Formats: sequence, C-alpha cells, structure tokens
Amino acid sequence: MKKQLLIILLLLTSISYATSLEDYVDTKQCDQIVDKQLYKICYSYKYKGALFGWVTLYGDKVNTKDDIKKRPRFYNEKTIPMKYRTKYKDYTGYGKDWNSTC
Repeated sequence: MKKQLLIILLLLTSISYATSLEDYVDTKQCDQIVDKQLYKICYSYKYKGALFGWVTLYGDKVNTKDDIKKRPRFYNEKTIPMKYRTKYKDYTGYGKDWNSTC
C-alpha cells in the first residue's frame, strides 16, 4: 500500500512539472506559422524571416535510407505571401546562402 501511494505521488509530481511548447514559444509574435509536419517556423513579415522554429523528432524517422543526400540550395516557401517571402538574393554575399532556419 505504501509503495502504491509513493508511486502515485511520484507520478503526480512529475506530471505537475511537465512542460509544454507554450512555456517556451510565444506564438502571438508570429505573423504566420509554417507547418512542415516535422518542424514548424514562426515567420515574421516585418523581418522576412523566421523568428524561431521548433522540431519534432521521431526515432523511427531518423537515419533511414530515405534521408536526403543533397539538400537544395534554397527554396521559396509557397505558403507565405509573395510580398513577404525571402528570396535567394536576400542572402547572397552574407555567408548564409542556405535556407536554414532550424
């Protein structure tokens, strides 16, 4: 009986200290959230770029034969209105020529 109470007490305390994404990410700052299934990006129209991003990792998807061998140099995000999209020329000459946000 004492063991069961101790286990229940430990479970309740661990659940009460659990964190969630909302503890770290303020999505009110985002003009748009770009959802790419495995990762999400908080996009700012003012800065034409990501304010922050977060990743969801699944163990069965990491280091598989389906991994991308060569990543594309840059791609335009189609879900962002054209007026606010970052273009390749925005990055050239600054040493950051990849579309890497996460």
